[in-house]
Amino acid sequence: MEFGAAARDLEHVQVHPTSFVNKSDPFATTNFLAPESLRGTGGILVNGEGRRFVNELAPRDVVTNAILKNGFSLGTLLAEAKNDQGAEDRKGAWLVLSSEMVDSFGAASAGFYASKGLFSRFGSVHEAVKELEELSLEGLEQTIEEYVFSWKSGNPDTFGKDYYPSAGTLKDTAEYWIALITPALHYSMGGLRISPSAEILRKNGESGSSFSAIPGLFGAGEVTGGMHGANRLAGNSLLECVVMGRIAGERASSVSLKQLPPLVINQWTESRVRSMDSNNYHGYQTTYLELPSALHEVSQHFYAEPLSCLRC
Repeated sequence: MEFGAAARDLEHVQVHPTSFVNKSDPFATTNFLAPESLRGTGGILVNGEGRRFVNELAPRDVVTNAILKNGFSLGTLLAEAKNDQGAEDRKGAWLVLSSEMVDSFGAASAGFYASKGLFSRFGSVHEAVKELEELSLEGLEQTIEEYVFSWKSGNPDTFGKDYYPSAGTLKDTAEYWIALITPALHYSMGGLRISPSAEILRKNGESGSSFSAIPGLFGAGEVTGGMHGANRLAGNSLLECVVMGRIAGERASSVSLKQLPPLVINQWTESRVRSMDSNNYHGYQTTYLELPSALHEVSQHFYAEPLSCLRC
């Protein structure tokens, strides 16, 4: 930022709906993520009354808001571990899977989480409720009955869910896997403003209505902003990491090549001609031209705006 880099969208922060709560350190500032695929393979979310309150496959912000509205207080559930890290404000829910759902997710991965104390395993819902506080047996049994009924009917349920992976196994499974989860900060949509060529931009003047590239400074990944708008879809970080990472690498390597000899009239060399105007940077295209005498002709042919040329 000391080079004057401009930021954007810093107010847009994504909260992941499900991170594991480790009872040995329930208010840790960093948690293991409980992946979407746990819900994608059939896991359901229930509150302290054992009742579902959301379509588990809804977008992250929808599921997060539902947990914050309908979940129970972790500060109350884990009163003996309460500290000054905002325990009273944290909301939790139970993530419930059958052993068949766990197999679909990946037994090895689920076993890793269990080895960390993040999953508890029970032979029945009665056994689970006996050990877990803030979970109603009657509510959980009724929820499972209703969920299986919705699956058999083939119709959307109360929350609009119409896809029920492995739903039938919830009523009759050899083992229940149950985890305590809470929403957690996951990703920032905001960051440094970049050009289509991954150049970090700075404001032109005090008004900040236009931007220009900071020479030799490139960015890709979560340090940058503007790729995803206000809410990033899962998997879309490939765009900013892989696509923009490759562009940034190519551009950085092109400006860090060894010192080139001066341009000579009537000697052909590969150059990149870039369109520049006072408001925006539009990228570049590669062409061959006789430098420097051809610059004026190319400028007239390609663009109405003045051109700048980079050797590469």
